[in-house]
Amino acid sequence: MCKKCTVGFGKMPKDKGPQWHHIRCDSHDESKPGNLLTGQCLYSDKKFVGGAFRIPGHLIGNKNIGLKPCPSAQDAVVSQFSDIENK
Repeated sequence: MCKKCTVGFGKMPKDKGPQWHHIRCDSHDESKPGNLLTGQCLYSDKKFVGGAFRIPGHLIGNKNIGLKPCPSAQDAVVSQFSDIENK
């Protein structure tokens, strides 16, 4: 994670959830509201713009908004985030 990711965005808590261990932060777009990050999945070459909610969406998919699951995510990672989503 980059320095900004470890510090947090705006009013977000400084303690990051488990999703942050599965991306590499490439940059932050300070010109956009919320100082959005550009990240890359550690398991695939998928790049995306967003925050904490976007990461699990990429890892396990989200049919409601048209996100396909990461084809390269490890089974343990998919299981972890599926369990979190189903709570």
